[in-house]
Amino acid sequence: MSSNFWKYALLLSACWACPACDSTDLGLDGPGPDRSITGSPGQFITPASEFGQVYWPEHRHIVITNPGSTSISAVDTEVRGSEQLAWGEGQLLTYATTRDLKTALVVESAAGGYRLFRHTAGERIEIAHRPVSGFGAPQDGSPVLAGRVSDRIAFVADPDSLYLLEGSVVRFVARGCRTLFDFSPDDSSLLCGADQGRFGGLVTVDLGSGLAIPRGHPALQYVWGGFRWGEDGIEHISFEGIVSLDAGSARSTNWTATTGESSTPYVAWSADGRSIAHVTRFCAQTEGILGCARTQFLFHVWKAEWSEWRRVAVQELTPTSGGFVKLAFSPDAAHLAYAMNGGLYVVTLPE
Repeated sequence: MSSNFWKYALLLSACWACPACDSTDLGLDGPGPDRSITGSPGQFITPASEFGQVYWPEHRHIVITNPGSTSISAVDTEVRGSEQLAWGEGQLLTYATTRDLKTALVVESAAGGYRLFRHTAGERIEIAHRPVSGFGAPQDGSPVLAGRVSDRIAFVADPDSLYLLEGSVVRFVARGCRTLFDFSPDDSSLLCGADQGRFGGLVTVDLGSGLAIPRGHPALQYVWGGFRWGEDGIEHISFEGIVSLDAGSARSTNWTATTGESSTPYVAWSADGRSIAHVTRFCAQTEGILGCARTQFLFHVWKAEWSEWRRVAVQELTPTSGGFVKLAFSPDAAHLAYAMNGGLYVVTLPE
């Protein structure tokens, strides 16, 4: 049968269910009605790649992946200038920098996996090669991770050996880590994934002794973003709220979604763990049976003092965008930065 037959069969079925609707309302004869959600985007700061992460270590500077994904820079938010921190011959997949921005550990794509380079004072030195690559979504963790209160950087190689970069010294810690999630609050231990990908088990590793303690196999397909190791233990975000891995219970964040919103894996925690950002996707205008002519990304923030989620920004996806978003809170959680549509944007959050 022709495609038109099925088109009109679907139209008749839809109209039987909704007599007030016509083909234009359903988007079968082209773009449907505009159902855009009202809201403003963040303030544009500078061009940036949406494929690289956003890191906000101190008040003035935000680290971004530059367009083209072959270098990273620190952007000064006050004077709008930038300084290149690291570069590569191939695509930079992710990175970690010390808080003073003097050292960067960069993950660069390579045949059959990736290579790790240390950048300090204009020097680029390869320190490791990992033949297996499998990270991407926040649930998958990262092969490199910067300390929270120290200038140490952790990384994995070989492919399950955990190392620490402290200054110019590389120190082996333990085997069994394939991906990294978070440092403990004092940077003395590390939470990592023992198996590659989001369905692997979790392990905490003492960075002094190398002692590894299994922490179970949570159902990571229900985890919005990665894990955070806070003062109250290891937590993650899901539709249940803030789920404690230690207590086995959830603190509700009263999440409610607008009809038509779909969740994304884009989540960020503030440094103190009292604020969470989450992005949802909304089709503002349908096209055809399953298509979407216009897509909006909705930025939501939950703060402990609010005890609720608030929509803080709305931005339409451009036709040339890859549909990725990277998020980071400022150190004081007063602002939210995000990269999408080829740019870096900053939202000032309500008090």
